Amino acid sequence: MSSSQTKGCTLRFQSFYGRYLVAMGEHFLLALTDKKVMQDYLGTVARLDSSLKWEPLRKRFQVKLTSGASQFLCANGSIPPWKNSVTHDLRSPTAPPLRTRFWNVDITQS
Repeated sequence: MSSSQTKGCTLRFQSFYGRYLVAMGEHFLLALTDKKVMQDYLGTVARLDSSLKWEPLRKRFQVKLTSGASQFLCANGSIPPWKNSVTHDLRSPTAPPLRTRFWNVDITQS
């Protein structure tokens, strides 16, 4: 995880393999509002835009992560094709309970 100081506190998440967590504009499944979240190399994204940056919103010991388009990073734990996927979307209060917007944070290296 690397932090950048542009607007408030924004984060970029980098994997062990050097890929970054990117909010894509493509739909996860046809006719649904959820959009893809993928890992991509910084050079492939071609610019440092809001799709790479995630803003944390803290609530007690958990955080919600929003993309530049004010969409929440969402973990899906339902049956396939949703199973073990991560998407981003505007979440309504009536969102299915198997999708979570809150993330636990474990600091592994400082």
